[in-house]
Amino acid sequence: AYVSAKTQVFHGDKLVKEVDIENPAKEQVISGLDYYTPYTVKTHLTYNLGENNEENTETSTQDFQLEYKKIEIKDIDSVELYGKE
Repeated sequence: AYVSAKTQVFHGDKLVKEVDIENPAKEQVISGLDYYTPYTVKTHLTYNLGENNEENTETSTQDFQLEYKKIEIKDIDSVELYGKE
């Protein structure tokens, strides 16, 4: 059974961020990372098989890089302002 997990974000060999995962079924948002910087994610998982808690470092890692996306809206037909009284 699942006990706990934490995610570590590395830039090269340097640990940049460590986040506890409270619910592994939900998305995890990690803020404060820089654009155009290569990162690697490693996950530490603790689980119980009935006798003792076992800890495992996930051997598969995920490399990623954040890219800045700009959304431009063109051809606007009208602009309306709504308010609540």
